[in-house]
Amino acid sequence: MTEVPYKLVAGGDDADRFIAMYLTNAGEQRSNHSPWEQTRALFMACQAGASKTEIRKSLGLKADQVRQAVKAGRLTDEQVAAAHEIAREWTIEEYGLLGEFSEDQEALDRLTRMKAYRGSVAHEAALMRRERSDTVEHQRIRERLAAEGVPSPRICPAAGCG
Repeated sequence: MTEVPYKLVAGGDDADRFIAMYLTNAGEQRSNHSPWEQTRALFMACQAGASKTEIRKSLGLKADQVRQAVKAGRLTDEQVAAAHEIAREWTIEEYGLLGEFSEDQEALDRLTRMKAYRGSVAHEAALMRRERSDTVEHQRIRERLAAEGVPSPRICPAAGCG
């Protein structure tokens, strides 16, 4: 053979390049990219200007998968390295949950501990969201009662207030 067949696609922007990177290295095609690398490619495509809808449609992903990858983009290299020390294999969804809580080291510790114990990272994240929601609601109620002149009860430890 003296000629190699090829198809030259002119143009394209960074977003197209990152989407192509994902497609050509997806698990169904090849297995050389880790879930973190796939997550990073989706995040970078979004950063380069592709909308979440464009990414979803061109890759056949669910909206939540793209949303989680974009959330995971908040993670620093140090946070990813720390997560990989606990467990080498994380899913795109789990990286997204880490990204959601990337500003809260205590929450990241809880999630990575759950992963280390082979528990549900998604369930732990849901518990933390509920705890945060309850805290905000309790504070709102306390402020409303204080505004109405209702004194806040004194909370005593189990041993008593003596």
